[in-house]
Amino acid sequence: MPSTRCSCIAKECAKTIDLTKSNTFREISTPAYEWLRDRLESKGITFNNDNLIYLCKACEAKYRREEKQIDEENERVFKDSTLSVPNPIIPAQKCFQIPMQVNFCCFCQNHLAKSSVFLPSEARLDLFVEHDVYVYARQKCCGSHLKGTRLNPDITTDTRQYEPTMLTIEEASYLIFQLKNDIKNKRNRSLLSLDNPLIDEEDLKSWTGWKKSDLQTMYTTISDSKVMRDSKHRSVADALILYWVKMKTNLSYSQIGTLFNYDLSAEDRGKRVSESCDAVMNILLQHFVPKFLGFNHLTPQQIQSHDTIYSKMFFGDGNKIMLDATYLFINKSGDNVLQKKTYSGQKKKHYVKTLSETLSDGYVLAVEGPFPGSKNDAQITEYLLENDTELRKWCQPGNCVIFDRGFDRVRELFEQMGVDCKMPTFLKSKQHSVEEANHTRLITKIRCSIEMYHGRLKKFQFLYQTIPNSLFEKIVPCVKIITAALNAFRPPLIKPIDPEKEEKLAKIMKIRAQSVNTLKERVLERPFNSRCKWEKLDETQIDFPQMTEDQLRDLCFGVYQIKQAKTYSEAHLNKNDGDYEVEVIKETDTLIRCKIDSRHSGSTQYCCWIEFTMDEVEPLEFESDDEDETLDENQPIKSWYYQCPAGERTCGCCAHVACVIWYLAYARHHQFRPSAYKQRYRESLLIMDTS
Repeated sequence: MPSTRCSCIAKECAKTIDLTKSNTFREISTPAYEWLRDRLESKGITFNNDNLIYLCKACEAKYRREEKQIDEENERVFKDSTLSVPNPIIPAQKCFQIPMQVNFCCFCQNHLAKSSVFLPSEARLDLFVEHDVYVYARQKCCGSHLKGTRLNPDITTDTRQYEPTMLTIEEASYLIFQLKNDIKNKRNRSLLSLDNPLIDEEDLKSWTGWKKSDLQTMYTTISDSKVMRDSKHRSVADALILYWVKMKTNLSYSQIGTLFNYDLSAEDRGKRVSESCDAVMNILLQHFVPKFLGFNHLTPQQIQSHDTIYSKMFFGDGNKIMLDATYLFINKSGDNVLQKKTYSGQKKKHYVKTLSETLSDGYVLAVEGPFPGSKNDAQITEYLLENDTELRKWCQPGNCVIFDRGFDRVRELFEQMGVDCKMPTFLKSKQHSVEEANHTRLITKIRCSIEMYHGRLKKFQFLYQTIPNSLFEKIVPCVKIITAALNAFRPPLIKPIDPEKEEKLAKIMKIRAQSVNTLKERVLERPFNSRCKWEKLDETQIDFPQMTEDQLRDLCFGVYQIKQAKTYSEAHLNKNDGDYEVEVIKETDTLIRCKIDSRHSGSTQYCCWIEFTMDEVEPLEFESDDEDETLDENQPIKSWYYQCPAGERTCGCCAHVACVIWYLAYARHHQFRPSAYKQRYRESLLIMDTS
């Protein structure tokens, strides 16, 4: 237990201070008592600035009286010296002054409104330094010309209407005093400060990952905890910025100390920054994280409110969570046991895992870990279910859990608890059946949010880059803090833009998931199979329906396939010398065949068949749950089939089919050309092959 008594720091005082009685002493480690620490040092009293310094109340009052007497004496001497000397006028070269005005703004000359304010001394100094314009004290201006107590950087001045500046000796002396203090403050203060009104919002976000209002909320949490106080080298607000700069940029502690003007050696600078980051981490972990992370911070009703339109339509109204693990790379350890446990034979690297439990819209319910990299996702989940964890308590009959194929081993454990499991099917032959492919598409439509969360998490370079073993114990606390902040300040990853339209699309997906691929059966028969005679055409000779980007997104039920289409089309065009090789059959003008390289294997090539209509179609609408025919009537693309493992599905198309449709229906009508800089990269690599 820490001691509650200490001695007064003053040599001439022998009092013992009772730290439980705050009205009997003063803690003088803060910047406000810098004058008092200087006075004590002048008297030969030594102390450590990094530790708390205590002075009894009587000694503090005595030193304050002495300081006041010295100030009064200096002021008297200054007045006596000025009385005997005439007060000269000093001209300021290339500087102009704004004449004194009472009822008008000193900048825009508008009549002063209620929002007008006296021009702060900091703003007057900014005007003098930046614009060579001097303003008398007690001048007023419009509030819009200020940014806090500083001058708005966007303000402009026309010096042609002003007279040259003439300063009295008192004004010149006070101006020099202000300039000296301003230089001193700027030297000791970092640009990345919450109380700096000149810092740009985007710059602050690029360094820390958060807006100023977000950081202010976290600062309030730290202040309310009353655990952390200002020190000689940094304020509490600066310590918060230090921590988030470390998370966002992963600079070394010493580099961050340089960024914040720590006037210490590199070793001491890094140590001070490390201690500040640890203090902020512990406070946020204790007082901030429980509000925004953990199974207990949301009620079952609040969990259901995070359901998306698609998750409700596909899997009902029960509570649903998604499970997936992400890996965080670490250095090779000198500990042989730790080295073996963290090495993954799959990645050929050392890393630890955290298990994420998210809701349908990407909101993170909980984070578990750390777990050794040698364990797979199923083993981690099995451990959590076999022990008394929050995940096990959540597993109640009627709940639903969604995961990928790596969790197949624990599927039976969940089902024994009455939990409904949703998992993509395994490939049992060369190609998924239409039922399996459609079932998998419904799950991936929901699961994309947890992958998006992991991508958002890795935007913080501390978690993206290899983490030193010295920070091993801080990995999971930092993951939890970042995740809680993402929950608190970032919008949902999945948010409906047009709820009515998305509900219709969700109904259509659910119906198409139960349909069959009729084109596949026709392709396997004459005259559509590969043994028939097809004619090659380039894209300029093909009549194909033109579609908008919105129509393409509706066809694919998302944007992933559309994003992949551009890359695959570039590869296809480069392989065929800029032509899009398409084959048609004479017997029909509404069916095309195209050869596409597999995106999974460089030596595999598949054919895709696309049936379409050139008739005018109405916008995609949904009329009733029982009229599946209306879906095809409202689409220019009637059906498709591809030979890849997922090519038979009818609930949206695979990326191979999407790239053909995207190019023929959209890109070629918008002068699409392969990227020039990517072509230069390829050519530089081809030099090695040809030589």
